[in-house]
Order: sequence, then C-alpha cells, then structure tokens
Amino acid sequence: MTDYNEIKSVAQEQYAKMPDEANLLYIRNHVLMQVQQELTRDGGAEDETRHFRSAYDSLSKELELIESRRFDAVIGSADKVISAAGHIGVIPVEELPDAIIKSKLHDNYEDKFVAMIHAYSKYAVVIDVPDNAKMNINLLFINTDAPLITQVLTRVGNNSKLGLTEIFQSKTTGSSVLGAMNEVSVADSSSVEVNMLHNEDKDTKVLNFCKGRAGSSSKLNVNFVYNGGSLTRSKNSVKAIGSQSQVDVRELIFGEGDQKFDVNTVIENDGIETNSILESKAAVKGRSIAWLKGFAKIDYGSVGAKSFVSERGLIVDRGAKIESLPSMAIDESEVRATHSSATAPIDEDSLFYIGSRGITEAMARRLMLTGFFADTLYKVNDRLIKVIALALIREKISGRGFGHVPRIDNDDIVFAGFAGKEEEAQLGQHYKYRTQK
Repeated sequence: MTDYNEIKSVAQEQYAKMPDEANLLYIRNHVLMQVQQELTRDGGAEDETRHFRSAYDSLSKELELIESRRFDAVIGSADKVISAAGHIGVIPVEELPDAIIKSKLHDNYEDKFVAMIHAYSKYAVVIDVPDNAKMNINLLFINTDAPLITQVLTRVGNNSKLGLTEIFQSKTTGSSVLGAMNEVSVADSSSVEVNMLHNEDKDTKVLNFCKGRAGSSSKLNVNFVYNGGSLTRSKNSVKAIGSQSQVDVRELIFGEGDQKFDVNTVIENDGIETNSILESKAAVKGRSIAWLKGFAKIDYGSVGAKSFVSERGLIVDRGAKIESLPSMAIDESEVRATHSSATAPIDEDSLFYIGSRGITEAMARRLMLTGFFADTLYKVNDRLIKVIALALIREKISGRGFGHVPRIDNDDIVFAGFAGKEEEAQLGQHYKYRTQK
C-alpha cells in the first residue's frame, strides 16, 4: 500500500534543498519567491475559520450578482464547504486512496514548489467522472492570512464531458501564499474544459501547477487567467497521448503596478495525428513584468502531429516589461509545427484614429486591450469566466486594482461574445503553411 505520508516526508526534504529554478534554459528568467515565512505562520485556528466563513459569505454574494452559480466545493485556508455531490470529494491528503496516489502526475523531484505543495497541502479535491457522463463542476478557493495549499485531482472516463471552473480569490490582512496543484487525466473519446481564474489580492504570492493528459480521440482545453497576486509562478504541462487527441492551452495575463508573472507551459504530442496548441497573451502596465515560456514537444512516432505556439505581448507603460521565450523540440519529421512571438507597445496612431471618432483616450485604450484579449476569450465556453475576465481587464485599465470581485457592466457582456479565430486558421496563417493560390 502507498502511503501519502511517504510522499510528504520526501517532499519536505526536497523543498528544503532544491533550487528555485533548475531548468538551465530559464534559470535567468524567473520569479524569485520566498514563502517560508507564510508557510510557518501559526495563526489561531478558530480565528482563521471565522475569517474564512466571513470571506465565503461576502464573496458568494458578490459572485452571485454576476451569475447565479452553485459552487460544488469552497476551499479555504482553515476550512471548507462542500455541497451534496456524489462525484466530488474533499478529503485530507493522508486519506487519499492508494490508486489515486499511484496515478499522481506530479513528482517531488521536478520542482521545488511542487515538493512544497506535496509537503504542506491539507486537503485534496477529488473529482471522478465515470464513463458516458456529462458534468459541470465549480470550485471556489479563498485564500486568507493562513497559507492555502491544495490539490485538485480529476479523472474523466471514456466518452464523457466535463466543464471544470476554478476561481481563486483572497481576503487577507497581511502577506500570505496560495499554492494549487491540478492534475487532469482524460480517457478516450471525451471532451474536457478546465478554467482557472486567479484574482488574488496584492498581499498574496501565487503558485500554480497543472498537468493534463488527453487519451485517444479526446479533447482537453485548459484556460488560465492570471490577474492577481504580487508574485505569480505557474508551471504547466498538457499532453496529447492518444491518437487523434487534441490539447488546447490558453493563457491570459494582465499585470499592473509591481506585479510579476512567471508562466512556463509545455504542450506535448505523443500520438499519431495529435494536435496541440498553446496561445499566450500578456498585457502589462506600471512596472509589472511577465515572462512567457512556451515550449512545444513532438515525440518520435507522432506521425501527422500538429503543434502551434503563439506568444503575444502588449506593453501599456514604458516601465513594464515582457520576456517572451517560445521554443520547440521535434523528434518526428512528418509533422506540421511552428512557433511565433511578438511584443509591442500600444500603437499611438491607432489611439489617434480611434479618438478622431469622438472616443476618449481612456475608452480607446480599453477597446484596444479588450480586443487584444477578446478573440482568445471567445474560445472559452464558460460564460462566467469570460465576463469576469473582461470586467477585471476593464477595472485594471481604469486603475481600480485587483483582487476584488469586479462590477459587471453591459459592455463586458457584449465583449464576451466577440468572434475569434479558429485554431487551425492560426496555423494556416503561418508563412510555411499558407495555401498556395
């Protein structure tokens, strides 16, 4: 029998001795994060529980004003709330079944903060979608002053459909840390969309890890919205492992002030006629910094595979910075693959011509930034995620900060319906694959 305490003891040892960044390709481009002080904070359990319950009540009411949505589980630093649902469980990590422990995708040795999450997580959200099922699951994570370290372990059977939405919010009075580990395993002929919206406050350091696997003829869409937190470090790996499987990863980042975002994502083709797409977009203002590290890998034997990496950046203020580092490794010749990167400031000529139509400069900037993100958000199925993301973008543009539930206006709803480009069209637009007339 596999004991989670064995994983935890090794994790504690690895977290103590591993470097912040071991990848030589990115060792000079990463966010340095010190979280030990937050992890060892010894607050009163009763006070933290009251803090969580108060935050849960207020956030639930604010989110309900946007759209009436029931959360299947609400996880806090010191407590949890679970609705009556047989397909989901929130259990202490020490009580994880042997089969789940053996099938875990993250390994202690791959990253310092992966080891940290294994060592310090209290609860795991376990989602089990059986064959031929159709489900929508909503999770809310509320980070208070005590650290919130958690895992979401999702298994989807054959010929099933799942929509999983995770919203991360904060209610802190001092420095805190949130660490979330997602694992998604999808069997054959299934369709899964996972949405993660991070909107933590300025006193929270954010650690996000996600691994996904899509079986034969399955489609796995993973969408990340990074808006909050003082420092954000995210490492993700999504893999098409069965023939004719498809993985689509979309990342939206909007930074302001001194926010820093370190986002490292790998997409991998490991099967015949597999398709993988990574689309990253970042806009930064103030003195914020974003690192976009997209890596695509096509394994030997993946004949007919397609892989596409796109990284786009928009610099709003002179003091902001985007580092775009796309890369590929291809071990098969009969494939179609490409990567591209482009970063630019807001075009002053465009602002002038939009203004010549009687639109204020503030509204012109909002239109340009919204348009920058809208075609990517169009491909997200979850309406709540699209509307909140656009509202957060609008509020950051207007200087209202981040970390709170945004006020929604009619324009946000309208923009959420914007048409976007199809993924295959993106690949076709590249000069190597344009149709010859």
